[in-house]
Amino acid sequence: MEHDADPLTDVSLIIKTFERPDCLARLLASIRAHDYDRCPVVVADDSRSPSRDRTLDAFSDVVDEYVVLPHKIGVSAGRNELLRRVQTDYFVIHDDDFVYGEETDIGTAYRELIASDLDLLGGYLLEKEKEYATTLLPRRVQEAIEWYENTWTVSARAANLVEIDGGVAIRPRPREGQAPYRCDFTLNFFIARTRLIRDVVGGWHPDLSPTGEHWEFFYRCKKAGLNVAFSDAFGVYHLPGRNARYADARYGEEKEMIEISLAEHGLEYLDRGDDVFVRS
Repeated sequence: MEHDADPLTDVSLIIKTFERPDCLARLLASIRAHDYDRCPVVVADDSRSPSRDRTLDAFSDVVDEYVVLPHKIGVSAGRNELLRRVQTDYFVIHDDDFVYGEETDIGTAYRELIASDLDLLGGYLLEKEKEYATTLLPRRVQEAIEWYENTWTVSARAANLVEIDGGVAIRPRPREGQAPYRCDFTLNFFIARTRLIRDVVGGWHPDLSPTGEHWEFFYRCKKAGLNVAFSDAFGVYHLPGRNARYADARYGEEKEMIEISLAEHGLEYLDRGDDVFVRS
């Protein structure tokens, strides 16, 4: 290990929220219930009417800083602002519709990360199979991104099979024991080294919001030489809550955002299995 720091004080929990104050309250309550309120918690909110006062009234013992951002600044710019405010060596990224459970073992993830050469370690999500279903299924991403010449393919589905035009097929490598699984792409629930993500990768592309930022972020991690892995030792519940304002912002500009990200890196198309986006 690099040092014997307490993971509850050496890891910041950063949360970007938008138009879902009830989801945010549910997440913060779960952080408190599972005794992670000793971790520095920073929230950034770009809602039309931020819930800062309401949240701090209820969770002053959990939230260390609540940042009100310009309306609809976006998830990427919001995460970058959160990164600028992190003062710990490590951070865990959250969507506001996550909920902590017994599976959310930040201490184990922290120890796995610092005992290795890893820079970013992703966990899994437990989520509803269907919007109306009550069953929670684990969603694990292992090998999900590889690149070949000017072709970039992403698959974040359980099949974990990536196919790349040009005759190259990338399949998951065999896992050995319970060691973290080396990959290029994880879900947006991970622990990472603050300095590397902030200063080497440069955080998230500020213009890619609210969609398109995920694969582009991990592409830059790969180009920067970061060591990325997936671990099934820690996870979080993903219980989406949607409303009209959130949905309009979340899904309204996807094609435009992907066009920007492809052009940024000189790539021709993005194949996500169900959808293929070809650069104009």
